[in-house]
Amino acid sequence: MIPYIELPSIPLFGSLAIQPFGVLLATGIYLGVQKIKSRAKERGLNVDAVQAAVSWCLIPGFIGAFFLEVLLYEPMRLFQEGLAAFSQPNLSSYGGLFSATLGFFAYLKKYKPKNIALLSDVLLEGAVIGFTFGRLGCAVVHDHPGIATNFFLGVKFPDMTRHDLGLYEFLFIAAILLPTSQWIARTYSAKKIQAGYQRVLLCLVYAPVRFLLEFLRADASIAGDTRYLGLTPAQYFSVLFFGYGIYLLKINRNQKAI
Repeated sequence: MIPYIELPSIPLFGSLAIQPFGVLLATGIYLGVQKIKSRAKERGLNVDAVQAAVSWCLIPGFIGAFFLEVLLYEPMRLFQEGLAAFSQPNLSSYGGLFSATLGFFAYLKKYKPKNIALLSDVLLEGAVIGFTFGRLGCAVVHDHPGIATNFFLGVKFPDMTRHDLGLYEFLFIAAILLPTSQWIARTYSAKKIQAGYQRVLLCLVYAPVRFLLEFLRADASIAGDTRYLGLTPAQYFSVLFFGYGIYLLKINRNQKAI
């Protein structure tokens, strides 16, 4: 079993403090954006245009992550507290991913870049790096408690030993998703595969793993997630992204860069 360790925040002034999650998330975003810029230059893309695409993804991504966390995951707080429910800066990873995807589609409609598959590869390679640090932040603050367990990777929460889904997902991303993303980038550089497989990876590898992990999540009564017909919002998002991944895989096999 893993001990429950909390990293303290660093007070600044008033109610402001440096939070471990915020530091790790900011680090991931910085490193991810730097990777995107360097990869865009290497792939011969317009770096300024790619940076604009990053903004079109990040801004709606954060907005969606913030608001969808309350609307989908904690709807009772909205009924009980009204707009005050949005005063706590909780973030939904799938809410952010979904909203960032909508932002990307809006960018495509406005600017109509030529190689969408290559652009998506560059953006998602950086996104996976950022996601790795974000999930490490979740593991550090233990904000995704699961059901009780005797599993050797279970964390000794204050009330009992539980699955820690933030920890599990970080381990999966760090051990499988991130290395595979880098392998795809190297394989494309060696001209052994076409562009577009970063998005296939995210949809067809991450989504089903996330779907299964959600069955280990605690219910809403102990800081878990609300269920809709027995499934969490993340599971519905997983089904949506997996279906989109199948479509993208078909597109890639037909050698179409859209």
